[in-house]
Amino acid sequence: MRILHPGSPLASDLFVGGVLTATSVGITARVLRDLRQENRDESRVILGAAVIDDVLSLIVLAVVSGLAVTGTVSVLEIGRISFVAAVFLAGSLGIGVWLTPKLVRRLSGSGIHNLKLLFGLGFAFLLASFANFAGLATIVERLPPE
Repeated sequence: MRILHPGSPLASDLFVGGVLTATSVGITARVLRDLRQENRDESRVILGAAVIDDVLSLIVLAVVSGLAVTGTVSVLEIGRISFVAAVFLAGSLGIGVWLTPKLVRRLSGSGIHNLKLLFGLGFAFLLASFANFAGLATIVERLPPE
């Protein structure tokens, strides 16, 4: 950012750097599926690492956003956001792996067209509402408590 926009403040430069840390798990999963490699152990490791990378990049973005807005960074707030994000990730993975197959099997006999698509969207919206309740939905807009 110093090269592209030399007059910008440091907080702005850090924020742009934080934004660029995010990766796309969806694209990685699609490439692995197109290569017919999605069921290999190596693919699971790649996708797991990409998810962890995205969670870490959200934490970096929250820190940089707090720095840009308030000018300070609270170690306690970083720890709280990290803990809530880890619990949310573990909980959503647990619910997704344990509950989703059972519900889809049960609903498959109902004759609903595009059941997997509708269930996936519904589950995503449910997780979004849980994330909003936990204070993680707009992690980059979250301000430290005053």
